[in-house]
Amino acid sequence: MRVVLIGSVFAHPTERLADATMAELPGAIPVRPLVPPVSGALLLALDRLGVKADAGAVAPGLPFGELDGRSAAWAASHSRA
Repeated sequence: MRVVLIGSVFAHPTERLADATMAELPGAIPVRPLVPPVSGALLLALDRLGVKADAGAVAPGLPFGELDGRSAAWAASHSRA
């Protein structure tokens, strides 16, 4: 079974939540997407408009263009979570 770890909670610089989640799912494989989920919605919208684009062309324009596994909004927070 694959578990997709996505969302701002899993984007925090610490890995505690991801580790705790995976500890509850023995044998599961963690998966971290390379682009945020909104990229899929954007690709569908572009397709509906008849604009040809691929994920590689769209990803650099998204707020997570430089993916480092953290949420841009609070990546620098000093959370003790």
